[in-house]
Amino acid sequence: MSETPEVPATSATTNDAPAFGWSGYAERVNGRFAMVGFVAILVVEASGTPVLAVKLQELFGAATTPTVLGGRLPVTVQLLSPAGRPAAITQDLAGFWTGAYRDVRRDLRGRYPRHPWPEDPANATPTALTKKRLEQQQR
Repeated sequence: MSETPEVPATSATTNDAPAFGWSGYAERVNGRFAMVGFVAILVVEASGTPVLAVKLQELFGAATTPTVLGGRLPVTVQLLSPAGRPAAITQDLAGFWTGAYRDVRRDLRGRYPRHPWPEDPANATPTALTKKRLEQQQR
């Protein structure tokens, strides 16, 4: 006779300890992505470092870098252009917004003028839309 495997008591959707080691912040970020129809790829490289590949505009408003294992391991964030190409890689999202973002913004703004490139991305609204679609949505 086949036995049914036992389901763990903890879940990523309860107040208990997350089953996969996600921090509360990472759960909120993941929820935000799901709300905007975002598709992210979380990869664990051979080195054991988790990597999150995400379009840069979909992380607007995120003040800190997501972590796993109860906040003990920061996720390496691979920030992608609107075309899905790597634009920057960081484990310090707050530092990226205040530093290197200016150069990345200048470069990507020229290549992708239809997309929003706010001067203060840490306080901007995350989006997967172009400027035109955002304007249509706000009407």
